[in-house]
Amino acid sequence: MSILNAFVTPELALIGVDTEAMLPSGDLQQVCKIVVNPVLSAVVGFRGLDLMQMASAPVFSGWKGTFDALAEYVPELMRLCEEHCITAHGQPKEQLITNFALAGFSESSGCMVLHAYERTKHTQPIEHHRSIPQFYAPYWGDDHLKSLGICADRKGMEVLAREQCRKAREERPTDFACGGRFFIAEARRDSIRIEHAFEFPPHGKDC
Repeated sequence: MSILNAFVTPELALIGVDTEAMLPSGDLQQVCKIVVNPVLSAVVGFRGLDLMQMASAPVFSGWKGTFDALAEYVPELMRLCEEHCITAHGQPKEQLITNFALAGFSESSGCMVLHAYERTKHTQPIEHHRSIPQFYAPYWGDDHLKSLGICADRKGMEVLAREQCRKAREERPTDFACGGRFFIAEARRDSIRIEHAFEFPPHGKDC
């Protein structure tokens, strides 16, 4: 899996992602996990099976409708992408665990809004969390999050990502790909900026 975090206020949405991905062979590669749609002031971050991002990215970038309509369509999009991954790529259903985080300017709310989508098991429905203030993955509970003492801003997102990387490598060192570079997208109405925030330490070194 990967690191995917998002914070939102009425004026600003922040989405942060790492770049590390693990191939079936166990080899690590660096990949892009963010897609933007400047017309909608929208950013979507991905976590999980890379084929899901590859299948869904054209829809996010080429959507011909409102942000609100896109947000409601995403669960159906995920379902269609899952079918594609199974039929075209022979992907086992149990490996379709995926998170999407979509932030953008909501026409109905008149502000920046965050939606999160989770596929935890193929036997369960895709969860759609509407108009939430933040999203964290991986997530180890409220007590762990509170212990970091962070604010929902750019600096807080960097602190959180470093801790997520440290804890993931400590608890699941062989099957949890996280690291590489960390990018933060800042989305406002009519403005999107993406910057390389920092680089995670190589595996085997402290985060």
